[in-house]
Amino acid sequence: MKKKTWLSVVGYAFSGIFVAGSLAAIILIVHLFLEDKDTKEAMNDTNQTKTLAEKEAQALDAIEESKQGEGIKGYEDISEFVSDFHSFYNETTGYGAIDSLDWKLQMEKAKEAKTYLNHYGDKISNEALKRDFRDIRTMADAVINEKGNQEMIQNLHRYFHDLDMAINDYSNTTDIWGVTEFFGTGE
Repeated sequence: MKKKTWLSVVGYAFSGIFVAGSLAAIILIVHLFLEDKDTKEAMNDTNQTKTLAEKEAQALDAIEESKQGEGIKGYEDISEFVSDFHSFYNETTGYGAIDSLDWKLQMEKAKEAKTYLNHYGDKISNEALKRDFRDIRTMADAVINEKGNQEMIQNLHRYFHDLDMAINDYSNTTDIWGVTEFFGTGE
């Protein structure tokens, strides 16, 4: 009888140790999983809240990428392209000029934008800037195909305005239209 009691005690002890060890392992695994999840969430939050300085650094990288290869229509890089188009739209749409657009001139400039973006637009590694260029190309196509309207020309102007602020630090105004994905609201 004593032998069975002793074996029962040892058996219960080993069972208790096994249960305690299993619980400790489960708690450790759950803790590591939750910690990993918190780390991933923190990384996502960090990625979503890029500072203006980071966006400017990306713009500089995009400009450097665009300097590779031969320029089109005299543009050495994307920054010059964006600046030129912003100036064009300031001259042809600003201060009420949008009410009397020269559609032939708008179509010619849209063709120029499309040619440049067909060559360089997809070579940009920054996905937000690449999507903005695709949006511009889509609007330029509509203008070329005579399906554009004043609102579309105004949106092209706003895209180039915000990109000029982001890429070239354009500072003749503090207005930000918030239409580009790359620059967002400028914050």
